[in-house]
Amino acid sequence: MGKLFFDVFPDLKIPSDMERLMADVEVTKVSTNRSRDHLRVYLLSSRLIEKNRIFRLEKDIKRQLFPKHELSVKIIEKYNLSGQYNPKKLMMIYRDSIMEEFRAYSYLEYSVLKMAKIHFPQEDRMQIAFEDSVVARQKSEEILQILEKIICERCGMDVDIRVSYIEPTEKKNQKNSNIRIQNEVHNIISQSTFANGGQREQGQTIPQEGQSEGSERSVAGEYGNPGHAGADISGNKNLSHGESGTGGNEGAGHTGKSTTVNQNSGKKTASNF
Repeated sequence: MGKLFFDVFPDLKIPSDMERLMADVEVTKVSTNRSRDHLRVYLLSSRLIEKNRIFRLEKDIKRQLFPKHELSVKIIEKYNLSGQYNPKKLMMIYRDSIMEEFRAYSYLEYSVLKMAKIHFPQEDRMQIAFEDSVVARQKSEEILQILEKIICERCGMDVDIRVSYIEPTEKKNQKNSNIRIQNEVHNIISQSTFANGGQREQGQTIPQEGQSEGSERSVAGEYGNPGHAGADISGNKNLSHGESGTGGNEGAGHTGKSTTVNQNSGKKTASNF
């Protein structure tokens, strides 16, 4: 049986709320390495302690008790929780502390886990859906090992963790945005006058064969050079057919469904770690 925390560190001054929390905590072991520059303090508690409080406690021990020593302090906590806890409830209460620990350990692993979706089909089965990427597939195994250490070794629970990979949210949003833009372009083209064969402007008169030169000038003066106008209309027709064809092809491209990668990496249990 260990000693109470304040029996081991009687001179340590910490905030009153933390002092109440640590009153019943036991110190089961204190160890150091040969060079005496690393101190490890092993704790046993019946209540969960937030990880940012543990980090603060490490700094207080170093600053107050070993101010002149080049020494790092590491607290290794273990919990003897009541039967009301299970892995699902633990993650609801302790998830922020787990994420804080990942961020202190490695920001890369923290980012991968932060983007993942976690749910519990059963109280003791955790399903983690990582956003599919090269980094996620490389780091998922290490993330699982850390989670098992926290849930199984630290908190004394058995958990079955399963992994899948899903399409990244950012890529999915970009794809949906592109589809919306292409559909809007297609609708605009299909509703334009060019899509209806390039109709002539209302009231426009085209000179007929045998019409006098004066009449031709009158038409040209009112509408511009009839030869040029005819070229414009013809050009617009060609453009209309090209644009409508493009819009149709783009619209047809959206009938396919996006494929979601969902690959189980295998069943992991605490006994395998």
